[in-house]
Parts: sequence; C-alpha cells; structure tokens
Amino acid sequence: MRSGVIRLLRPQRDGTTAVMQVARPGDWIAESSLFSDRFHCHAIADTAATIVAVRKQDVLNLLRHDPAKALQMAETFAKRLRHLRMLHEILRLRRADERVLAWLRLHAAGRPPRMKLERTWTSVADELGLTREALYRALARLKRSGAVAIRGDRVCLRSF
Repeated sequence: MRSGVIRLLRPQRDGTTAVMQVARPGDWIAESSLFSDRFHCHAIADTAATIVAVRKQDVLNLLRHDPAKALQMAETFAKRLRHLRMLHEILRLRRADERVLAWLRLHAAGRPPRMKLERTWTSVADELGLTREALYRALARLKRSGAVAIRGDRVCLRSF
C-alpha cells in the first residue's frame, strides 16, 4: 500500500464485522490469500488510498527464487504478528479507557508520546471492539484525568 488507511473487515455470523487489519503505507493487505483460493474480508478505505496490485503468481515466484526478498517478507510479517499480538492483549482489557489508552500508547511515538489520528474515532472504536459512544466516554475520562490532550487530529499522552 502506498498511501492512506484501509481496514479489512470480516463479516461475522451475527451480522457485525470484525476488524482484521488496519493497513497503512508500506503494509501488505490480503497477503494470506497468497496461500488460499479466496480472501474472506472486505477492504474499506478510511482515507483516500493508493494501493499496488500484484499478481499472486508473480509474488510466489519472486519468493521462491529470491531468498533475500523472502526473508524481507518474513520480517515484515513477523513485525505485523507482534503488532497483532499487542492488539490482542489490548482487546482483553475490560475497561474502555484502559483499552483506548493502551491503543494510543501502541501508536504514539516521541517524548512526550504523540500521534496524528489518521482516521475517524469511529473506526478506532471498531478496531477496539467498542461502541462509538463507549470510546467517546473513555476519551472524555482520559482527558479529564489529564492522561491525554486532544486537539483536532493530534493526540498527546501526558502520563505514561
């Protein structure tokens, strides 16, 4: 993916959707379809996005014949797996404000930790398994406590 933010959503039996991935520039999307006949997700662009389409067979041939590229892809996927494991830990937190703060810590960088929100809070709520209302209540609690400051699309974490 070259630019933008894309969410991969998997339909659930109860009619809801589960966020399977939030892809950003440099990320692969639908790579598990390299080893299956079809991919069971829908891609939703949260922002204007540019993707690069590559034929499945071309990717598999490259990986078979270029060990350096295969190792590079394995490293990319290992980093993604670590990120997903952290997100799994976050989803196990019971309180919404704890989930939101942990998610912000995961995405913030610098001193003090800061981030630019690249999508809507509603899509963040989906990723965290929260309703939009629960997320906004959690953000309000975090702002009142002084843990975060939010100005537009900029978020600064104050207590770490």
